[in-house]
Amino acid sequence: MSLGENVKRLRKSKKILKPMLPIDLAKAANMSTAQICNLEKGRGENPTISTLSRLADALGVTVDELIKESKD
Repeated sequence: MSLGENVKRLRKSKKILKPMLPIDLAKAANMSTAQICNLEKGRGENPTISTLSRLADALGVTVDELIKESKD
């Protein structure tokens, strides 16, 4: 599983009252919605450690969980 797939899976699993949308994650991680969408689609540049940290915090996971490779 790629980083983008992990971000999308984790984002969709964060249901409190409604599913977390890309715009919600973008706001929480101080990123643009386009950056989130491109990342989830595997497009664009490699994210910095700072970006990964903000994404992980916004998703309530560790950076390790965010970048973990799936054995599927």
